[in-house]
Amino acid sequence: MLAYARNQEPPTTPYCTSDFQEEHAHAHATSSPAGGVIIDCGASNHFSPERSKLLNFREINPEPIRAADRHTFHALSKGYLKINLPNGDCKLTPVTLTNVYYAPKMAFTLISVSIMDCRGYYVHMENRCCTISISKSRVIGKVPLVWGLY
Repeated sequence: MLAYARNQEPPTTPYCTSDFQEEHAHAHATSSPAGGVIIDCGASNHFSPERSKLLNFREINPEPIRAADRHTFHALSKGYLKINLPNGDCKLTPVTLTNVYYAPKMAFTLISVSIMDCRGYYVHMENRCCTISISKSRVIGKVPLVWGLY
């Protein structure tokens, strides 16, 4: 079960984890300059629940998406999404993601590591930090690990 709290300062993404035993369920909140964006190595595409932030928005036939918990929801359109990646010392790097699926039932925006890799980005996770580069030497994002999520 995922929940999303909008219009909070700073932006916060609550999430729940569970091993299906009620006494082991946990709830946490992450806060980031990216505003509820999660770097996800399990996501097949980029997804966002925020239609108002999508540019060059175009309708698509609803596409079913299966979540890790086997729950199915639908993507209704695609577009570009401008986000700001944290890049150390309170710096932000503006990034435009293409072919982002609008999925209103998603809890937060997911950035797909596999899509980033296929488009030539370098994604490296080490020492509780996810570093995103556009070349071996040009870093565009340093996303800290917070409550098990980048």
